[in-house]
Amino acid sequence: MTEMRDAHIRYAYGDYWTAYDIDFLAPDDVTVSPSPLDVNRVPALFRAVTASKRAAWLFFAPGQIAQAAAAFSNPQPGPGVYSEQTFTAFLRAHRDAYHVVHLGVLDAVVPATQQGVP
Repeated sequence: MTEMRDAHIRYAYGDYWTAYDIDFLAPDDVTVSPSPLDVNRVPALFRAVTASKRAAWLFFAPGQIAQAAAAFSNPQPGPGVYSEQTFTAFLRAHRDAYHVVHLGVLDAVVPATQQGVP
């Protein structure tokens, strides 16, 4: 995804389908793994994302849920049980700074520090 590369996002967690779709479409641009909360079938991708200093977390952009679900053939708006709103609420509750990068039908939430399983 050129939008991720242009935003200097090289590593990210996503839900199962979003992660593997992006890895298939852009294997040389970004590395996206299902989160620790999702089924993981490629341990090497997970290890690469986990080892990165600042992995983003990918979510269906608010207001773009239907379009994102259609684009990824997937109704899950984010990793595990999280939507973008619940994930950012988790980060705020733990006083973890973050910023959001808008990538069309996806948003990347980039925590200031590496996040394990929320």
